[in-house]
Amino acid sequence: MVRSDPILTHLLVLTIFWAGLPQEEETAEGLVQVSVRADTAEIHPGQLFHIAIQLEIAPEWHVYWKSAGDSGLPIGIDVTAPEGYRVSETRWPRPKAFRSGEYTDYGYDERAVLFVPVTAPEDLEEGKATFQVGVGIFVCSDICLDGNVEKRITLRTIANAPKALGHPPAALVRDFQALPRKATDARLESATLQVSGPAGKYEKATFFPIESPGVWIGKATVTIEKGRFELRAPVKLFPKNALKKPMRVAGLIALGTGRFDPSYEFSLTVSDGK
Repeated sequence: MVRSDPILTHLLVLTIFWAGLPQEEETAEGLVQVSVRADTAEIHPGQLFHIAIQLEIAPEWHVYWKSAGDSGLPIGIDVTAPEGYRVSETRWPRPKAFRSGEYTDYGYDERAVLFVPVTAPEDLEEGKATFQVGVGIFVCSDICLDGNVEKRITLRTIANAPKALGHPPAALVRDFQALPRKATDARLESATLQVSGPAGKYEKATFFPIESPGVWIGKATVTIEKGRFELRAPVKLFPKNALKKPMRVAGLIALGTGRFDPSYEFSLTVSDGK
């Protein structure tokens, strides 16, 4: 007669027991950890500063760029500032492409930092200013989950400009390098988009189109010669689909493959459909 090991039997029973318990459900808020900080410790009159929204994304999951691609929804950013402050358009770092079969999406995995420019009023007084930050999350892997995170940040305000400005945190200085620069040579001629700029040492470039109502951008070709890149892509305009707004031909050219490699963004407004 073979006697069973009581320890092994006990472990087997525990394994079956834990396997039968309901597992904790994943949530968008748990998969994407959001933190908020500023590139200044105090605000002075008329100052332009940035609220940085950092996303720490769980392994094997990703979120979406402002132009999501074939599927998905962009991260939603809503900053509510005290009266007199001006909140400008969010600045997005260069994305990466996620390909699945015939579909291509644009977004971020692991980590991303978005920057919201804010301009203080000229008649600022001593005290504090609190900013409410809402972050709408749409995060995907084999499935997609959505959620919302609410954060706030309070900064000291001063009535006079300081004699010497403080330095932003070193990590934020580095994260600024992931933001695209403005492409200075972008034009639309004879239904062809043409963008060029310095390529430096890089031999590879990727084009990320930015969706805009009434605008179709076809397959782009990017060549690099003599230290410069040149992008060409066919463009079709459909004024009836523009939602009564000026049409915009826009996109981003990313050099290399690294998160901090340079990128160039452009936006051409076409108001008359030509």
